[in-house]
Amino acid sequence: MAYTEKDDESEQFLTPSYSEISEAVRKATNEYGLCRDRVWAVARSHPQKENVLPYLMQRRVEEPMNGHRDHDQCEFGFCEHSQLDFTKVAQRHESKACADYPCKLLRNHFPRATLEEATKSKKLTAWALNGRSMIKPPLPFMAISHVWSDGTGAGANWSRGEVNRCLYDYFKGIAERFQCHGIWWDAICIPEDKAARSIAINRMHVNYEEARFTLVHDCYLREWEWFDAETACFAIIMSPWFSRGWTALELAQSRKVKVIFKDSVIKDLDEDILANPQSIRHQIGSELISNLRQGTVTTVNDLLQVLHSRSTSWRRDMAIISALLAKVPLDSNASQKKIYQDILRKIGRVSHDQLFHKSPTMSDGFGWCPASLLDMHISPTEPMLRVLESGGVVGPWRVIHRLGDIPPEIYHWKDIHAMVVPKLRLAVQDPDNHLLLAEPATVTGFQENADLINRALLVKRLDDSVYQLVGSLYLQSPLDISGRNEGPVDVTICHGNDIGNDLDETHNKVKSSRQPNLQKQRTVSPDSNNEEALLWAAEKGDHDLVQLLLQNGTHHSPRDGEGQTPLFHAVINGHKETAKILLEQGANPNVKDNRSWTVLHHVSWLYLDGVEVDLLERCDCDSEDRLGQRAIHLAADRGNQEIIAQLLSRGANPNAQCDYGQTALHRAAFAGSVSIVRHLLSKNANPKIQDFLGQIPMHLAAKYGYKEVVKQLIKASPDAIDRVDGQGCTPLHLAAQVGDKVLVQLFLEKGATSLGLSNNEGWRPLHLAAEGGYETTMRLLQEVEGNASCSDTWKLLHAAVKGDLEDIIRELLRENSMDLYINPAELHADSRQRRLPLHVAAERGRERAARLLLQEGASISVIDDYGRPALLVAATHGHAGVVKLLLEYGADVNATDCWEMYSALDLAVDHDHESVVRLLLERGASLKPRGTHNPLLNAIRNGHRDVVELLLKNGSDVNATSGPSSRQLGATEPLENLPLFAGIQHRQIETVELLLQNGASITKTNSNGKEPIEYAIHMGCEEIVNLLLENGAKVDAEYTSGWTPLLQAAFLGSPNIVRLLLAKGANIEVENNLKRTSLYISVHQGHKDVVELLLQKGCNVDPIRDGETPLLSAAKHGHTEIIMLLLKSGADIEAQDAVGETPLFAAISHGHKDAVKVLLDSGAACHVIYNFGVNPLSTIIQNGHEDIAKLLIEKGHCDPGFIEALVLWWSTPFAKIVVMGTAPLLLLICLLLEFWFETGSTAVLCLMLCLIVVVHVLGGPSKDALREGEDHDIDPALW
Repeated sequence: MAYTEKDDESEQFLTPSYSEISEAVRKATNEYGLCRDRVWAVARSHPQKENVLPYLMQRRVEEPMNGHRDHDQCEFGFCEHSQLDFTKVAQRHESKACADYPCKLLRNHFPRATLEEATKSKKLTAWALNGRSMIKPPLPFMAISHVWSDGTGAGANWSRGEVNRCLYDYFKGIAERFQCHGIWWDAICIPEDKAARSIAINRMHVNYEEARFTLVHDCYLREWEWFDAETACFAIIMSPWFSRGWTALELAQSRKVKVIFKDSVIKDLDEDILANPQSIRHQIGSELISNLRQGTVTTVNDLLQVLHSRSTSWRRDMAIISALLAKVPLDSNASQKKIYQDILRKIGRVSHDQLFHKSPTMSDGFGWCPASLLDMHISPTEPMLRVLESGGVVGPWRVIHRLGDIPPEIYHWKDIHAMVVPKLRLAVQDPDNHLLLAEPATVTGFQENADLINRALLVKRLDDSVYQLVGSLYLQSPLDISGRNEGPVDVTICHGNDIGNDLDETHNKVKSSRQPNLQKQRTVSPDSNNEEALLWAAEKGDHDLVQLLLQNGTHHSPRDGEGQTPLFHAVINGHKETAKILLEQGANPNVKDNRSWTVLHHVSWLYLDGVEVDLLERCDCDSEDRLGQRAIHLAADRGNQEIIAQLLSRGANPNAQCDYGQTALHRAAFAGSVSIVRHLLSKNANPKIQDFLGQIPMHLAAKYGYKEVVKQLIKASPDAIDRVDGQGCTPLHLAAQVGDKVLVQLFLEKGATSLGLSNNEGWRPLHLAAEGGYETTMRLLQEVEGNASCSDTWKLLHAAVKGDLEDIIRELLRENSMDLYINPAELHADSRQRRLPLHVAAERGRERAARLLLQEGASISVIDDYGRPALLVAATHGHAGVVKLLLEYGADVNATDCWEMYSALDLAVDHDHESVVRLLLERGASLKPRGTHNPLLNAIRNGHRDVVELLLKNGSDVNATSGPSSRQLGATEPLENLPLFAGIQHRQIETVELLLQNGASITKTNSNGKEPIEYAIHMGCEEIVNLLLENGAKVDAEYTSGWTPLLQAAFLGSPNIVRLLLAKGANIEVENNLKRTSLYISVHQGHKDVVELLLQKGCNVDPIRDGETPLLSAAKHGHTEIIMLLLKSGADIEAQDAVGETPLFAAISHGHKDAVKVLLDSGAACHVIYNFGVNPLSTIIQNGHEDIAKLLIEKGHCDPGFIEALVLWWSTPFAKIVVMGTAPLLLLICLLLEFWFETGSTAVLCLMLCLIVVVHVLGGPSKDALREGEDHDIDPALW
């Protein structure tokens, strides 16, 4: 391995001696306590192997070193921890306070249905930070790459999608710090459903690729103090995170990566750790990590270098990871062997060296390949053998004949797999059909002794230049093959059954199997299937198929579900030739997909290399997405220097601002990309432009700790060093806020004058450093500032309390090291915001600070600006340790605030702080309701089931009510004030069960007089109804309204509850106070499912109440499907009500055409004159239901008898006209005219003439009447 010298004094790589390697191993394992297997895995993954160990183990003076705990039993080649299943490891707690008082799971977040829908739709599955919905691209999100053994996986909570609140809040805080709107974390983003889970795993890498950055979280790394980049490299390659297979994939796919170290110091992997290695040790570590920063794996060596040093809990995972690294499509049902074979087909080439191994091979066409691809070794030679679709390999070999002339004792059989040795021995005894293949001298590199070999492939002759591999032969001593070999010549090594398989023919078969719709003929027609095929072909880079489809009329730009065209697919997947064809055919690179990005946006974000000039020239560099981002913003954000240079050369504006007011220089400063910052500044990027927060790029560089970027920005604009942002902070303030001592020193050296400047909150850099808990940075600023004024004491004390700086607090309170006089009364005096130090300690959970303040006499009873003593503040925020401390110092456990009378118990219950609730109850907190405050009721309303159980165990009254609550559930429904009703209202099934077990009354009514079962049915909760019935509620209980549960469920249309009640023995024929049965009520309400259920259960189909049957009610309301159900069940189709109305007449009179049709088809009688001389046709005319009239005529229900009845009804036409006007009369005339043409009825003619006379007497037809006539093809002259 040769290392490039940086100057004359740079160290050079020299091959170490065996004693140096041995000493390095001793240091690593015995002195440093590193895992033996991990040390060997790191060495194995480097081309120089064990020779790198002496360099890696060169520990410098004062450099930190952390070993691997509990790895004493590990050996070289095997780690005791590597094969363990860590998926069930309990999830970790981030907060130290959780060790004694664990926080609660974050429940009712990350809905599984939403996740499954997004996954199956193949959308991004990052959650918005509120945990309620998926992130909407192009909003940025953070992906998390972590180690499950640390407890950062889902653990036992996978199925519920729940995580520890403190851990999620920790990750959420980091996402917010880096301006991300969402999080992708497998613990909450991989669904449990098998089908969705398979899709999610196959697409997992896409989320890392699309994320703004990937956060590396490893508890081992979080124990390493940030020292410098060299140490960080060493820590990373030795970390458990770097040893796992899945994290290798995540690292490979991530474009920007940040790593957390001790004290939550976060560094950029590329800019802060890998860039500019200054030593061989740093360079070795940087190379090992950088091997995975290239993205797609393109050679077998690439794959082996990545995965040889890594392990997983499951062997199949390695195959899946390999496929995803190689970007090979995955079938969830594919075997590991099939996956490895597809990878080899995709990569397409292997080295001669990689056919030499001592393992059993695959049993089919890949008979030369080990059963696991990972059993191959990294080859130092170029891959010259081409892999065929059938599995064979083609390439140059030296063919060695006369196998029988080779003495048998020269063969070396040691270490060869026991299943392979017999095959080799038998083949050697058959020299007529077997021969040897040796690597060409140009491959081995040994030109001087080219005819001496020490290994060869033993093969069986199948055909001319076609052989089947038996195995690898190794020789005890070099064999001279001069005079017995030919070549090198191209030979094919394949399985015996694959002779004659041509590569092109095989390729066509594969293509045919994947595109069945395209193989009918080689001519295609433009249709939707071909558009889908074009999208597929563009994604796969099949430019021949793309050209064929376009030539045969398929449009060049169909869109997929994400709004992307074939050009998007070709460019994003790196298929340049395919993209060129699409562009030549007119594809527009400036169309936008669903996230409002053009192809150029994707190229810039995904860091795609080698973008064709032809594409760039056609792209609009100024195109903006919905966030106002141009390609130059995204390229700068991702550190894509190549695209930045091309965009600027094409005239992109470096000072264009997105909707957040940021320029490309802001994004480059945010990303820490020194080279891009330098390049943008050289192209006149303005370093003084402020974003929507008032920040210039220097603010961002200071906030995220990029020293070299800060230097470039100060050099470009030295007068901006004290620029104030919208919060009144200068870059020095922000550097102090994150505790970056190096940057603070740099700003001071460069002349920053804002040391004494207060921001909008009244805090100077000194206060901000103290608030963050950065004592070293604070003392630096303290030293530069000198003594502060006495009036500033409270600020510094507040800040030190927030940062939990125990020594600083002690000095301020006792030692006066700042030459300040501390008036003890000042601790209790009002500040501007009345934020007393003890309240600050209570809010932040600073137990040590609180103890110091109490020891110095801080009052536990003084209230803050919200009328709360410190105990209530600590209870609100769930800091059990501080609560316990305050109680020990005499705080009143039942103290309330001055405004709303909340107690500490009320607040702890409201915020679901179970550990605080338990502590307060142990100290005698009152459970008795006070006005609107009822701890049990509030716990139920907030869904805190565990707290409910705790309160009940401690004697809370399960039937106690509280006063009316002003809070509302939604817009109209008030909150229930009885515990059981509150549980029902909020559908807390487990809580209701718990309440019933603890004696909740099933008969006590709420303020509206409803019983629990009545209210449960009203809320539509079947499970709770069942619970109530099992606990004594009567299935046929009669409410004060006269209704029963069954009648109520039928009215509300709840088939599941109806079924439950009937199963529990409810009377199906029970009637309410209006004598209505459940069938009648459900029919009247139109609840088809309930009607069907009741009929199946055998209810009376024709109960008559007030002369009206269910069928008549269904007809009146036009419930056609219910009518059909009733008729099928035997309902009387001619049943009449008290006035003689039948179902048909009811349907006609209410204008329900479909119901009329069903009844007529079922045999309903039509020719009847009903009470008061009313018949169907008269009703039609009176109400204007022309469509029903036509239906009656079409069905043949207007015979002469019917018409005569109609004439009789029209014996007083003037009375009808007074009511109806001329338009209905004309409708009747038109209908009669049609009927007269068909029948020639004299009665019809007489009636029609009579009506025409009436119309004229009234002054002629109205305009509406004339329009009616035209609709019926009646000439207006007829009138």
